[in-house]
Amino acid sequence: MKHDKLKEKLSRLEKSMEGIDKTDEESRNKLLQIIDRIRLELNDQSDPKVPQHTLDQEVKSAVIHFEVKHPAITEILNEITTILVSLGI
Repeated sequence: MKHDKLKEKLSRLEKSMEGIDKTDEESRNKLLQIIDRIRLELNDQSDPKVPQHTLDQEVKSAVIHFEVKHPAITEILNEITTILVSLGI
């Protein structure tokens, strides 16, 4: 159930990328990297490739990066953080 919610949030995050200016490659790349790393964790929880604290720090860093220009993305990232913590990822 939580995995489904996380997948739904990731899909919303991908759709939110459409709101990022095409010239803001740094933001687009940062978001894609986080989405990829979370999906990697979801697919292989038995052998985590990314230490939990590293993934957590990366998402928090993204929240700080997006909170001024993209509040909707920040909201989704905060929701993802909550789900990751509840999953122990």
